[in-house]
Amino acid sequence: MQLKLTASDDEQITKFKTLKNYYDIANLLEVESRYLKYLLYHPKKTHYKIFFIKKKSGNLRKICAPISSLKIIQQKLAHVLYLIYAAKPSTHGFCPNKSIVTNAQLHIKKKYVFNIDIKDFFPSINFGRVYGMFNGWPYGLPSRVSAVLSKICCNDNELPQGAPTSPIISNMICAKLDSKLQELAKRCNITYSRYADDITFSSTSRLPKEIVEFEILDSSVAITTGERLRGVLNNNGFEINNEKVRLKYKTNRQEVTGLTVNEITNTKRRYVKQVRAMLNAWEKYGLKKADEEHFNKFNIKQRNPEFKKASFMQIVEGKISFIKMVKGEKSPVYRKLANRFINLSGKKKLKYFIDPNDEIKAALWVLEDDITGYQGSAFMLSGVGLVTCQHVLSKNIQAFKCEDPSKKYRVSSVLQDKDCDLAILKIDTEDSHYLKAGRSEVIRHGELITIAGFPQYRLGGSLIIIESKVAGFYPRFNFKRILIDKQIVGGNSGGPALNRDNEVIGIVATGAENFETTTKTIEYGIIPIELIFEMLKKSEICI
Repeated sequence: MQLKLTASDDEQITKFKTLKNYYDIANLLEVESRYLKYLLYHPKKTHYKIFFIKKKSGNLRKICAPISSLKIIQQKLAHVLYLIYAAKPSTHGFCPNKSIVTNAQLHIKKKYVFNIDIKDFFPSINFGRVYGMFNGWPYGLPSRVSAVLSKICCNDNELPQGAPTSPIISNMICAKLDSKLQELAKRCNITYSRYADDITFSSTSRLPKEIVEFEILDSSVAITTGERLRGVLNNNGFEINNEKVRLKYKTNRQEVTGLTVNEITNTKRRYVKQVRAMLNAWEKYGLKKADEEHFNKFNIKQRNPEFKKASFMQIVEGKISFIKMVKGEKSPVYRKLANRFINLSGKKKLKYFIDPNDEIKAALWVLEDDITGYQGSAFMLSGVGLVTCQHVLSKNIQAFKCEDPSKKYRVSSVLQDKDCDLAILKIDTEDSHYLKAGRSEVIRHGELITIAGFPQYRLGGSLIIIESKVAGFYPRFNFKRILIDKQIVGGNSGGPALNRDNEVIGIVATGAENFETTTKTIEYGIIPIELIFEMLKKSEICI
């Protein structure tokens, strides 16, 4: 049996929408129909291995791990379902390009943050609900097809936690719930998001009684969910876990999916302290002893017996990666921990600059016409070369680093596009400092952007870093420039625009002549980084 589907995504979508019988399902999943029938309906076949994990509350969470053959089929089906499912804006769990970080970011700097959990989230989604979802709008699959798909996804009349299909099925089941809660939040002028069973509302003013109510007891006040909110959840087949209803004011520590959101999304302090302690133990006692001590102290959870125990090195690396995801690659805290890990593990990887601005500076160049003195900025982009704006170029252009302006390099044009105002240059240097490309299409209104360059550079001048936010998008030719809320000054042209992970999402376009004349905004935007790669693709030039 193939581990992955061989048909294209478009073919899989078409196959799913035209399912009529059992054999069509086998064809969709690229498995023999006889084997699929045996796997699903053989009376003596054991489909899942059951084990339990201890929750923070002390209760046990039941995990149903499918056997390998069923797991492969579920992975294939999950892939198809992700193609046909359109996530609601409020849904952040089990969605591409979304995470606990994007979920938490919606609730930063709010006066009130209200958290609730859905009780027995996966077990409350039974066979009948999954069948009804496939059989009803918007999928409208035939009854026999819906029954077989539900059989693949369910175990003992519930959605098994541990099956590859369960996350996407839960989101599909919750589509109506998300719509109703989005409508309720919009009507109340508050923010709503959901990550699996974790639901959050936040507001810059007092939360309305439709969302939260206060019950006066003998000597205290109990916080409960509003009747309207309870009604929406109950009407969609869910119950609230009353033990996990939390309302936090801005003077308290506000948390969303385990991250603090009072000022910025952040990890808990004790999490970073734990990673430091693990690195200290590794440095002091060695890897083997640190591994043994960590296992004896923390390995109290029951896990799938077939899973190998993660090594101490893997655990530390995973925790540091989590800190990177939350704090961003520019975080000095992350970089210090990452550098210590690199030293201890001996992994072949360049160390990070502790100050992320030093990393930007190392990849930037000043471009200058040696006759007119006209200047611009440029940067080395990984896999491409020296990148700048086309309007910066001239016959007498030279490049130099700001820390050594006496050492100048001639540059030559590899590729230019006047309409897009982009250019790729060749420079004879062994400098190995590059910036990595990110993705501009995922950038949203209000997101933080860093622009860097050398506006009005003079001898002894330094790199200028400007923190800004996305203010909008402006159509220009066949693309959209990203507008920011800070003005761009001449000399910044050709410099990089970076996201929170120091990835280049665009190239800084034309700026004003000086800081005093920065009044227009339409022309002062960011050219999307994807246009550089489109230029290369069209020209068929290999860099």
